[in-house]
This record gives sequence, structure tokens and C-alpha cells, in this order.
Amino acid sequence: MDITAITCPTFLIRPISMLEICSEAVKPLDDMTELAKLATPLERILRITKSFLHCCTLAPKPHFNHCKPFNPIYAERFQCVWEHEDGSQTKFFGEQVSHHPPISACYWFNEKAGLKSHFVTKPGTYFRGNYAEVDMVGKDHLTIIELDEEYTITIPPTYVCGIVWGTSRVEHGQSFEIACLKTGLRSKIDFSSGTYITGRVTNQADEEMETYSGDVFKTVTLGSGDVLYDFKTVKIAKKIVKPLTEQDPLESRRVWHRAAYALIKKQDEISQKAKHDVEEIQRALKKQGEMPPLQWFNKTDKETEQGVPVYDYIGPKE
Repeated sequence: MDITAITCPTFLIRPISMLEICSEAVKPLDDMTELAKLATPLERILRITKSFLHCCTLAPKPHFNHCKPFNPIYAERFQCVWEHEDGSQTKFFGEQVSHHPPISACYWFNEKAGLKSHFVTKPGTYFRGNYAEVDMVGKDHLTIIELDEEYTITIPPTYVCGIVWGTSRVEHGQSFEIACLKTGLRSKIDFSSGTYITGRVTNQADEEMETYSGDVFKTVTLGSGDVLYDFKTVKIAKKIVKPLTEQDPLESRRVWHRAAYALIKKQDEISQKAKHDVEEIQRALKKQGEMPPLQWFNKTDKETEQGVPVYDYIGPKE
């Protein structure tokens, strides 16, 4: 049963837009800026794996209070900048290109590091009895420009467990992959229990090049015993978002600030009213045929094998 359009109780709402969540889901760690300098394809795919392991700490929690972000309205936008230790900047641009069904398009680039990422997702939420599954359909395409290497990355589904009985929790499940057609390397990460993962890197002949295992909230070690990822010491780039007063009316934090602020202050009725007001304005514009135009993405006539429409990025390039 698809429950994407069902209104959630206030206690489940997280005071942040899904567009901003998308930025966190593809956020590069600080040392990702060194990708083009790494000597071997194996080093590069392990560095990307490390970054996406940290992204897998965004959703899991031992309860499901405040686990569902606001559904972005059509043409809503989110932008931010991550500042890295090497002085470079990664600039992110996300836009809600469809409201029903919900589709978010995202793009980030780091000019100095020679990296770019393009991600379009069509999330779906499904009730499975005692749990709900949130499936982020779509793939992230990360490119190391200098080496002409493109990595396709799937986002693992999220499970909201214990809805009717048992221990309530939010966790990732199944598996996800990072693959590079040019080098033939593939890194597959399996969630075996909660936040514990196992993984392996294979080449085009499916020969094992490396293995790794551990907890994404602790450490993940390689088969050799070397540490691939340490949650406590990993370096995260500084995130910068424009002040609310400098954002236009369709930027995420401006759209949802009244609902988010009331939610943080535990003023549930005020938050629900503010959320309803945002959605009613959108419905009225749609009824009048006055929906705002998209600014950063342009829809093509293509679809992926997963049925996700392809959008070209036409936004800022510097």
C-alpha cells in the first residue's frame, strides 16, 4: 500500500524539508575533494564508499518520532555550500520538479576538485504491516571530471519498524551499490542487522578486490584490518545556508519556517496549521493554472530503467 499522500501525525514530522534531506543523502565528506589525486581505482571507490557510509547515519534512530520530513511543494528549491579544508567549495542545488508523484532533482559540483553529482529521486512510502518502507527510487551519478569516471550510486531503502508491536526504530535495510563502468569496479554494501554492514569490492570479472565490515555509527574496517571509516573522527565539510531573510519565498527553509519553528517549540496545532496553509496555497495556484516555473532543472522526454524521469540541470555552474 502506497502511503506517500497520507497526512502524518505531528509527532512523526521532522522540521526539515525532504529537499534538504536529499542534500544530506549525497553530501561529500571533506576528503572527497582528493578523489582525482588518488592513485588507483580501488582507492577511489573505497573513498566514495566511505563517504556514503556516513550518509547512512542520517536516518537510523531508536524510535520513529520526527522521522518524516516535510513534503516539498512544486518548484521549491534548496541550496547550500559545503566548505572543505582544502579551501574548495561544493555547491548544492535541489528543486522539487513534481509534487504528485513527488520527484526531487539535485545537483552539486566542486569546481576546484573536479567533481559533480546529479541525482533525481522518486521516493515512495509503502505500508508493510508492522513497518513502513521508504524507497528512494533513482540513482546518484557522481563524476570525477579529470578522469572521466562516472560512479552510479543507489540509495538504500529506509524502514520504520515497530509501528504496531515490538521495538520502534528507523533503520536502513537490504543493500546498495557504487559502480563505475569505466574501471569495472563495484562496491556492494549489505545491511545485515540495524546499523551493521558488510561489503565487498569486485572487478569486472567478479573477482574480490577488497572486503569491509563494521557499524556505521562506530568503525568499518577493511579485510586487511585497516580502518576505512571511523564515525567519531570523520571530517565533515562545513555547511552554509543563506539566512532566512535572504531566501526567496520558494526556498525550503523560507517555505517551512513557520511550521518548523512551531514544531521545535512543541506547538503542534500551530505547526499543523502552518503546514496546511503552505499546502493550501499550492493547491490554489494549481487550480488557477499559475504554478511557478522550474529554475534549475529541465524535464527531458527520457526515463530511467526504474521509471524515473530524466531532468537536465540548467542552474548555476559557478
